[in-house]
Amino acid sequence: MQRSKYFKKSMFLIAAVVIFIAVSPITSVAYTWKILPIGNSITDGKEGVPGGITNQPDPTDPGFRKRLYDQLSSWGLDFEFVGSSGSAPYLGHFQSGRKIEDFFSGSILDVDPVLQSYQPEIVLLHLGTNNLSDDADPYSNAWTMGGKLRQLIKQIEREASVQYILVSKIIPRLDVNYIEMVKVRDFNAEIEKMFFNGDASAKMVVVDMYSQVSANSSSLPYGIHPQKDGYQNIA
Repeated sequence: MQRSKYFKKSMFLIAAVVIFIAVSPITSVAYTWKILPIGNSITDGKEGVPGGITNQPDPTDPGFRKRLYDQLSSWGLDFEFVGSSGSAPYLGHFQSGRKIEDFFSGSILDVDPVLQSYQPEIVLLHLGTNNLSDDADPYSNAWTMGGKLRQLIKQIEREASVQYILVSKIIPRLDVNYIEMVKVRDFNAEIEKMFFNGDASAKMVVVDMYSQVSANSSSLPYGIHPQKDGYQNIA
């Protein structure tokens, strides 16, 4: 049953959101779905540009959030992005440089007050890029990348309003020699394992941002952040 919730198509993210909204019984009545994007600089929309530098997010064109918002709007869905970060209507809960544990209960970007305040039905989660100094696995160990992500997913699922937690396999990251960091794949494998083993949350859905960004300096000029076309792909 859970396996049907795993999306790998090029429009995976919008496909997942559209499908879950469309099949919900509450969609048959007037209802505005609340969507909360959670993440770091990639969710914020920092853009890699040729020359090895990074542009600050453009508030009028914030990475994949604008593209996702525009695509969902084109489907005629009744929804809104919520959160205290970013500029309306492309809101969320994110900050550049943050790690998974920064969103734990009692931490600097604790998600609990945000969830309680905005009551989202759908949470979009792309985190782990800034945790690559940690061990990626196993997720059964609370101090690995996988273990920390699992803890955060369990924290989010406790909010009654949340129906779906869309957990993204993180996009590639390059080292100083512009070689893909293997640990990204290891971490993404742990995301799949915890999902298929049913060890995180029944609300968890895996989406595949990873395969939508090429692991090279053309797509990731700074090694971390995509160019505009990369953000277009992952939405």
